[in-house]
Amino acid sequence: TISHLFEAIESDSEHSYTLSISYLEVYKEKVFDLLDTSKQDLPIREAARGQIVVPGLTEQPVKDASHFDEMFQAALANRQVAATDLNQRSSRSHAVLTVKVVRKTVAGKSVRGKLHLIDLAGSEDNRRTGNG
Repeated sequence: TISHLFEAIESDSEHSYTLSISYLEVYKEKVFDLLDTSKQDLPIREAARGQIVVPGLTEQPVKDASHFDEMFQAALANRQVAATDLNQRSSRSHAVLTVKVVRKTVAGKSVRGKLHLIDLAGSEDNRRTGNG
């Protein structure tokens, strides 16, 4: 859990850490920023070294686990959902939550890591959902 990540960071007195998150949704072939709903239809690009990037996607710093929860819950409320016969709040989109961690040593060297958590749109059998 994110709480375990913060516990590990707090127990490491030899390094300094920064954590940040981004959260995007792909709905009807458009990319939406779930942390800033004013950013819609963002482009997806391939960077020089083959990395996939979304220019303009919000990346918010995270102070602690409760701050993460606040941001995540607010962003989650921005997801596209609808009722089906099987599920009252079925996701209608794909979403990618990225947690970025940067660890710095006293000498100033940095190590960066990213964790991508992906939620794919509901995969219920359409014959049973009432959608088609």
